[in-house]
Amino acid sequence: MTIYQQLFNNTRRDMQRVVSTLENTFAGTKVPFVGTSRNLYPPTDTIETEDHYELESELPGYKKKDIKIEVIDRNTLVLTGSLAEEESDQSESEDHEHDASSSSAAAASPPLPHVHYLTMERNVADYFSRAFTFPSPIQADGIKARFEDGILKVIVPKSGNSQAQQVNIE
Repeated sequence: MTIYQQLFNNTRRDMQRVVSTLENTFAGTKVPFVGTSRNLYPPTDTIETEDHYELESELPGYKKKDIKIEVIDRNTLVLTGSLAEEESDQSESEDHEHDASSSSAAAASPPLPHVHYLTMERNVADYFSRAFTFPSPIQADGIKARFEDGILKVIVPKSGNSQAQQVNIE
């Protein structure tokens, strides 16, 4: 094991301990991006083959239109997702529907009961951004991405030179 690999493994282990401590400290509370590591970024498997890299990310609750993939330099691909637009559109349409209904019906609605979560494991972050830096240059124009059943699969070919570019998802 090289000194780089040993240093990286030690740093990753230390960061996992910090995240685990935060998760245990705030378990059961609604603190954004702390409840579980899934809120920080999507869990992703990264595989290297002889001629390409493969990424498989779990993105439950997201749709293809919510996800963006960009190559920002010769070695870095950035995966981002945002649910904020769809939620704000829904709340605006609900506001308009509420305005159209009579005010007496709104006044008669019972208040929502207080809910106490015993576990909260299905949180989906409204926004995430994650950069993947590969050990060798990647070919931006050869990247293929497919999103199916909440799983994003990205094939990233290795290359000698590449420029910044956005990737289309099939």
